[in-house]
Amino acid sequence: MTDFDVVEQATSGVSPVGCYEFIQGDRRWLYTSADEDITLPGVGVFRQELISSGDIQHDSESGTGGIEVYVPRSSPIPELFKSPLPPQPVGLRIYVAHRDTPDDFRAWWPGRITAAAPRDGQTVLTGVSLIQLLQNDVSGMDFGPTCRHPLFGAGCGVVQANFTDQATL
Repeated sequence: MTDFDVVEQATSGVSPVGCYEFIQGDRRWLYTSADEDITLPGVGVFRQELISSGDIQHDSESGTGGIEVYVPRSSPIPELFKSPLPPQPVGLRIYVAHRDTPDDFRAWWPGRITAAAPRDGQTVLTGVSLIQLLQNDVSGMDFGPTCRHPLFGAGCGVVQANFTDQATL
């Protein structure tokens, strides 16, 4: 049994904290619900923020779970959703660690943020689990077989004007 399991099964003195890693392309934002910054080895330093999440919402048909994450409106994450969809997907990994032993942590929820909405002075981010994303047959963006960038997006290199035709109806 690992130290993490021993602490999880303890009946007193347990102090878990959530660590949230938001990823968009090569940019990352690391936040924790702890009252001070926490370092997770191999991941990074998570800054203290007023951030929390609800319970995983399990779907009885697919067995997958979405989640709602609550962040302050001043956070840079809601800014990514000012337009209907961000130009690149925003991934989220939630880790669970303990204040006393942050070296022993677990990845708790992987997925993607699909929406952001203001509510009660904060922003609610809606997340879809990685399992559900892998089960979906609908593509969210157009990609080429040898390129990971969205078609005509930043970093794509294909100029949309070169593939536009003028026509009179």
